[in-house]
Amino acid sequence: MVRIFGLNIALSHPLPGLPAAPANAAMEVAIDLRNQPAPEDDHPGETSWLDIPAGTENDQPQLSVRRRPGDGRFHFIYADGTEFFIDSAGTQVRARWPDTLTLEDTAVYLLGPIIGFVLRLRGVVGLHASAVVVNNRAVAFLAPRGFGKSTVAAAFAAKGFPVLTDDIAALKDIGDTPWVQPGYPMLRLWPTSVSALFGSDASLPRLSPCHPSWNKCYLDLIVPRYRFQSDPVPLSTIYTAGVSNAHAKPVITPLSTREALLALIANSYNAYLLDPQTRREEFEALGKIASRIPVKRIRARSREQTDPFQLQAMILKDIERK
Repeated sequence: MVRIFGLNIALSHPLPGLPAAPANAAMEVAIDLRNQPAPEDDHPGETSWLDIPAGTENDQPQLSVRRRPGDGRFHFIYADGTEFFIDSAGTQVRARWPDTLTLEDTAVYLLGPIIGFVLRLRGVVGLHASAVVVNNRAVAFLAPRGFGKSTVAAAFAAKGFPVLTDDIAALKDIGDTPWVQPGYPMLRLWPTSVSALFGSDASLPRLSPCHPSWNKCYLDLIVPRYRFQSDPVPLSTIYTAGVSNAHAKPVITPLSTREALLALIANSYNAYLLDPQTRREEFEALGKIASRIPVKRIRARSREQTDPFQLQAMILKDIERK
């Protein structure tokens, strides 16, 4: 059994690198990765929950989510043929994929949007963010997809700071403070970020070597030199990014509570899958975070034009100024 994002998960097949759950931990989620059809795969009467267009000429959705009446099971169907079946309580997940893909390809979906959705079903607020640990406190970086939150986390990792999570920051309140739950010991990086950090886009292995279209790479945080934070840490500061051509160098400015709330809402993980009731609950939770945790905006010209190590040093200086 493994533990990621604060969940004890039983896997039918092992996935390398995931942290083990504590001894005698109670299972919370069961994930079946045997890639075998089951009788319940027959899904007559499923209703459409969500369709996300791929933006391609074949007009096939990048993701289609359906729901079965009666038990409320969710059925995720990705454009490459990968499927996930998730019960309405977020306690059981089953995956199925085409023969042209692999378990490693499926794990990319599983450890991202699928686990993110399971967290939402279980009432856990998640931000689309990466987080590192500075002075025993979590510092989170949230930004639009592709702007460089994982890149900033990798720059901190290269300087010896522990990485807490990548892509999903799962938050659980302890007292009046949100604590960030550990993810798994890996950072996902685009080739341009790998080049900026390590000098060449060939410096790190591809996340999914066999997939026909994914070219993301990964930084293994288990190897010597890097550190992974395996315990929850209280959240101290959130940084969000915004592009501004007016500034030749990055600039950090604090946000008002209202601005902070809007930034958190814009970077809520899997927000497009929330129903009205869950949206209301999330709005209240994010409002509390915005009123308790400093949220600051980093204005930079663009990810490509900003030195990640310069940005890391500036953020660290801002943290230490507090």
